Amino acid sequence: MTPAERVAARSVPGPGGCLLWTGARSDRGYGTICITEGGRKRWLLVHRVAYEAVKGPIPAGTVVRHCCDVRHCVAAEHLISGSYSDNTQDMLERDRQPEHMRRRLTCRKCGARNWRETPQGGRVCRPCTAARQRIRKARTHLG
Repeated sequence: MTPAERVAARSVPGPGGCLLWTGARSDRGYGTICITEGGRKRWLLVHRVAYEAVKGPIPAGTVVRHCCDVRHCVAAEHLISGSYSDNTQDMLERDRQPEHMRRRLTCRKCGARNWRETPQGGRVCRPCTAARQRIRKARTHLG
């Protein structure tokens, strides 16, 4: 059986027109399938296999995006190719980013809500920065 046939055999209809993969999934929730090529095993993402089976090769420099936001959906009409930045923009617009990527409202160390924007677009806690500077200054004065 080809990988595309295996994907079709292990998929069931789901809500919203999704075709849900029932096989193995990665730790991030994406469907995976193991294939053997030349005696070597490789794990593939099933949504990429499904896309290539229906729409042809994935264009270079692009990713396969889910329009439905269901990571184990393999319905070809829910899969589109796009740039990595398009995929990231979708994630931000739909509020799908992982917890560790969301903007924190308080500092992890001191709980303050007093931030300074960095030139790179990040944020640093002013009280924690001041405390680090006091420690560094005390160390340099002690010799």
